[in-house]
Amino acid sequence: MKIAGEIEPAAPAIAKKNASSKRDYYFQKLNAVEASLSDLEDLYEGGITDQIKEAVIETIFRWDKLLNEIYGEFKIQLTATEMNNLRPLHTSIHKGL
Repeated sequence: MKIAGEIEPAAPAIAKKNASSKRDYYFQKLNAVEASLSDLEDLYEGGITDQIKEAVIETIFRWDKLLNEIYGEFKIQLTATEMNNLRPLHTSIHKGL
């Protein structure tokens, strides 16, 4: 019998499985972004400044879009303290762009 407010014994195992599957999901998406960048190689190798700039902008856009998605997932899953610890890293990354 479950007492009000008590976590069912299976809940931690389910949460761990969900976290693991989400981690795998995002690793697959990260790998997909990496693989998708191969279509920009011709722009990089062309040596024309405008093409290289275009490739750099597109590369940053693709990574930024996915990293923002992951950051949004963190905002859902992490505590306020954990998010506060993560914010300086997020900010420093965006300042570097």
